[in-house]
Amino acid sequence: TRTPSRAQMAVRVQFSNLGSTYQAMSEFFDGAYAPKPHAVNDYNLFVKYNLDKVPVYLTLTEAEAKACVVAPYKISHGVIRPIKMEVQGNGLISSIRVPAGFSITEDVTTLGEVSKALLSMNSYIHEGDQVSIVHLSQEVFTSDMLPYVSFKFHEFTLDKKSSEVFSRLVPSSLFYVNGGYIGTDANAEEGGMAYVLSRRSAGKLLVSTQFITLTPGNTMYKKYSSEEKLDEAIKSYGTAKTRLLEPGNTRMDAEDVYFSVNQVLNNGTL
Repeated sequence: TRTPSRAQMAVRVQFSNLGSTYQAMSEFFDGAYAPKPHAVNDYNLFVKYNLDKVPVYLTLTEAEAKACVVAPYKISHGVIRPIKMEVQGNGLISSIRVPAGFSITEDVTTLGEVSKALLSMNSYIHEGDQVSIVHLSQEVFTSDMLPYVSFKFHEFTLDKKSSEVFSRLVPSSLFYVNGGYIGTDANAEEGGMAYVLSRRSAGKLLVSTQFITLTPGNTMYKKYSSEEKLDEAIKSYGTAKTRLLEPGNTRMDAEDVYFSVNQVLNNGTL
């Protein structure tokens, strides 16, 4: 049996974080990637969109413990205009606009008022659309000091007539008015977030293409995607081979590894 090359191992040590993230968010992915080719499941697509594009390297010990690091993964793919999100100060700011002077007051502002504000300033958002708030909280357990991810999901459907109190649907820290745009405040937990827009049209579920945006001050992803962490992860498996001229050290592209692993998954032997 040939020893895997460094390039092959660099791909292999990414699978654990992908698997743990998918498992944490599994309910979300139903309908998140469209169109979905026949006989391809949501996990296949999650791996295809993120493997070797958003690397997170876990050691064997971390993988066995199901450790998980919040990463800027692509979590949805569709035809609706994406909602942009970026770091601004101590929070995140999105491309969703609201009228001048509009604010969301906890226990006061209604869903109807928020809906009117969003519909009046964002032509790509329609009444009846759903706005989903995907929040991945980064946690470190004191028992083993390893990183883990907690998935939190909130959503609302735009309805100008609704009198429901908005803060009962979405925490104020995750949907906050800042300078005429929607974003988070400084109280949002460390990790990553995305706003996802979806609608039902002609019997089909349409979604926006979105990536997780890391919260300000998030250093965990930088650490776990570094060359130093890659070296540590490969070493933990005891199978690193770094000589490019060594016979049998054939480089395998990430896409090739994806499809070879996918074959095993489909055959039900993994």
